[in-house]
Amino acid sequence: MAHEKRQRLAKLITVFGALSAASLVVAFSTGPLPGFTNAPGESNCTECHDSFGEMPNQGIGFMTIRAPSRYEPGQRYPITVQVTHPGQQRWGFEATALTADTNQPAGRFIITDPIHTQLIEGVDHRLYVEHTEAGTFAGRPGGASWTFDWIAPETDRGPVAFYAAGNASNNDGTRLGDWIYTTTVSVSPPSFPAVALLSPKGDEALSPGEPLLIQWEAANAASFDILFFPRSGALPQSIISGLPSDRRSYEWTVPDALTDSASIGVLAFNDAGFGFDEKSFMIVDKASSLIEVITPNDPHVVKGGAQLTITWQLDSRADVRQQQIRLSSDGGTTFPSILAASLPARARQFDWVVPTTWRTDSARILVIARLSDGRLIADVSDHDFIIFNPIIKAERVRDPESR
Repeated sequence: MAHEKRQRLAKLITVFGALSAASLVVAFSTGPLPGFTNAPGESNCTECHDSFGEMPNQGIGFMTIRAPSRYEPGQRYPITVQVTHPGQQRWGFEATALTADTNQPAGRFIITDPIHTQLIEGVDHRLYVEHTEAGTFAGRPGGASWTFDWIAPETDRGPVAFYAAGNASNNDGTRLGDWIYTTTVSVSPPSFPAVALLSPKGDEALSPGEPLLIQWEAANAASFDILFFPRSGALPQSIISGLPSDRRSYEWTVPDALTDSASIGVLAFNDAGFGFDEKSFMIVDKASSLIEVITPNDPHVVKGGAQLTITWQLDSRADVRQQQIRLSSDGGTTFPSILAASLPARARQFDWVVPTTWRTDSARILVIARLSDGRLIADVSDHDFIIFNPIIKAERVRDPESR
């Protein structure tokens, strides 16, 4: 394998005018050659960036593609590719879309950000979107993302698969020290059933033994299965299977499986294929007497740009390993905004500067403590408080992550 890789690299250098290996890497900062998305019949960026082996996805970062779960013929959709890796400082990607059954080009790409992305064509008329030189975001720590549009095929061509490979570079101007990631996501065709979870909404903080009414909406479905994922990346557990086509809800009791990354998935089936939707949530012990939010814990108004001091207390019996603070904008139903992801065990106060882009009448704070035995204990502030920003008129809340 290593010998074949060296041969291919040598051919690339010959084709492009006997470039040196270093200058080839510099050339790739303006965008890679076509055919390196890890799609069927393709390689990925480890062809050149192989400091950490020939297999991608070996680092602590990740790569994602945000795409619609289902397409309608001829419709236009935004696609976002993201690469993250702590400590790296330059970024790159290449993506393509193929029919899942025949690996033929599927749909068309529209470049909406020509400064950071570009369109190229490869063999068999495959189209690729990739970074430009400005789109490597040289010097940016942590990660980068790129957005472009995709126009779905004019007819139902079955499932469409998006493939992408990304480079989390150390920005040293060579091919060394770079982490390579790949990912794929499938988009269902109109002939497949459509399903969308309504409950859970996502980012709830549920307790063991709490009843949860799982609800969904669907179209063109003959039956449903419901799955429980106890943590991110875990194999699913079946809650119920073979529900009839007219069912749209199922009562479930939250299990005693404390986790900050559980999820519920609903599978919809028909003769053509299947559809799937999933929502994540936390299972935490909110009845524990070991933790209590002290402030904010009364109705009051906080203005955007001001500092909000969040305090809490923990019983001395709690052997804390890590802590997290989240914000709700809907009175404690969901907690999508992470204010502090990983506070040290001794922390009992966090000073948060309220963004000037947020507004809500129903804010609440959730503090979660992970104990050394793996348990998650949590407390929610008792009363709603108001986040006020006079420049925002009628919006209930705006989260910078949603912009």
